[in-house]
Amino acid sequence: MPNARRRSVTRALAALVPLALIVPAHAQAQAPVSGCDATALRLSLLGGTPVAPITANVGQADCQTAHQSLLDLPGGLPASLPLTATVAEARTERTSVAAARARITGLDVGTGGVLEPLLTPVRQQLATALDGAAIDLTALELLLNTLTLGQAGDLTVDVQTLADTLADNLGAQVAPSLVGAELLTAEAEARCVNGSAALSGRSQILGLSVLGTEIDANPALRQVTYIDAQHLDLGETLDIQNLLDGIYVEGLGKSLQDVIDDLGLAGATVNQITGLLDGAVEGVPPIEVPEQVLEARVTPDGQTSQPGSLTRTALHIELGVLGQDLVDLVLAEARVAASSVDCGQPTTPDDPGPSDPPLRGVRPGDGAIVDEALRCTTRRLVLIDVLRRGNRVRLVGAADRRYAGRRVRIRLLAGGKTVARPKVAPSGLFQASAKLPPRSIRNTGRARYQAAIGRERSLALKLVRRLVVTRTSARNGRVTIQGVVVRPHARPARAIVVKRRVSCERWRTVARVQPRTGGRFRITLRAPREGQAAVIRLETRVPGSRSQSRLYPTFTLPRYVSSGRVL
Repeated sequence: MPNARRRSVTRALAALVPLALIVPAHAQAQAPVSGCDATALRLSLLGGTPVAPITANVGQADCQTAHQSLLDLPGGLPASLPLTATVAEARTERTSVAAARARITGLDVGTGGVLEPLLTPVRQQLATALDGAAIDLTALELLLNTLTLGQAGDLTVDVQTLADTLADNLGAQVAPSLVGAELLTAEAEARCVNGSAALSGRSQILGLSVLGTEIDANPALRQVTYIDAQHLDLGETLDIQNLLDGIYVEGLGKSLQDVIDDLGLAGATVNQITGLLDGAVEGVPPIEVPEQVLEARVTPDGQTSQPGSLTRTALHIELGVLGQDLVDLVLAEARVAASSVDCGQPTTPDDPGPSDPPLRGVRPGDGAIVDEALRCTTRRLVLIDVLRRGNRVRLVGAADRRYAGRRVRIRLLAGGKTVARPKVAPSGLFQASAKLPPRSIRNTGRARYQAAIGRERSLALKLVRRLVVTRTSARNGRVTIQGVVVRPHARPARAIVVKRRVSCERWRTVARVQPRTGGRFRITLRAPREGQAAVIRLETRVPGSRSQSRLYPTFTLPRYVSSGRVL
């Protein structure tokens, strides 16, 4: 093979894939639901019958507690489905509220071989476009006939070979992954408020990519984006090797590349050939191709309200090639009906039960807070906060919703004594209050607390930290966090850095604040939109002791922020 100069095909291939990346959520046609149900994913390929392998309570007239996940499928997802996921589950619950929830993590959807048949019309349209492109090969014919003593004859463009090359490159560019996502959740709930059924829905999307392009699915950023692909420059679309294979030498019955190989041409002669070929291609006007070869329609956070029912969908993706349906994929869908709850006795959502310290009512985003607390761990039970309040210790945690209604055993590890037995709320949150530990261990690393349900165990959290959040609030679209840096302080005092979790491995700095005299600080941030949650963490640097000048990093526990509360 000659040492030919190569041109990147990336720009041209990207131009062949116009995407309608984000479009406003629209109503998805669904049959009315009389109870509650949840679907982790529903996939239709090439317009075929939808397949939904993981569902809960689908087809049931009443709302009943049900659960299905990947673990319930002995062989995993069917081999016919071109997708993988770390977690995929659907859950419905009927307690004091009726709830449906669906969750997917680590999603990757490949083509599964369905793209290749749909590339046939692409090949045909490209061949037609190339056939009309006049490439002047006169100078190259003269040189080649000189080298072969007139045996080369005419040179022609093998249109189908070049068209197949373009289509193959397009397929290779698209094939690895159609859709990827770190987290998708959807929830729908029905509860009684003042004697009437109130319906609500929420969803969350993190780490979304379509056709290898990262997409911010925040509804505030919805837009329709088209990349102009109506005109392609052959000089930027095909590299030299593609052209050597696509030029046919009539007199010898071979491609130009085969002739070069047979004659053993190299060095300056090959450079002369490729230079003439470059010049011939650069003289070709841009060729017209279909403006929309492959189209992706992405609908995030879809919500449909029908009389007496509500459907919440995290993501709906439709992919097509030249107007033909390729993939119709619904990810994380939850549905609930008002008839799922009996509101004969008026109740309010601000009654968490008489036996446990209140969580100050049920608030939008509670379910999202639980999802965030459990998202980056294999544990089904976590302690969120351990904080001294006067002569008591406030303990807050989150559990998988399968444990709703069950008691959590919280122990002080020094001595192993159980100090609290809170009940898990339907959202998955729990809270308790306990006596302060003995003075002898109160300010040491031995004052650690751990939560347990059966064999599930949380990590053990320390009571005393150097960077402490003392008060939080969430109202009017803003969240406020107050706290203190425990002495001794750095001189001068170091800034407190606020970071937000953007993935399980990555944090992004969103704010900095300088503590006041005495180490106290106050930070106000924009709250996530209703039904979603964010994870933030504060950090600064402090000396190890009064006698030390060396500074060490210290952190708060992760704080879980929604539009309704901060934990």
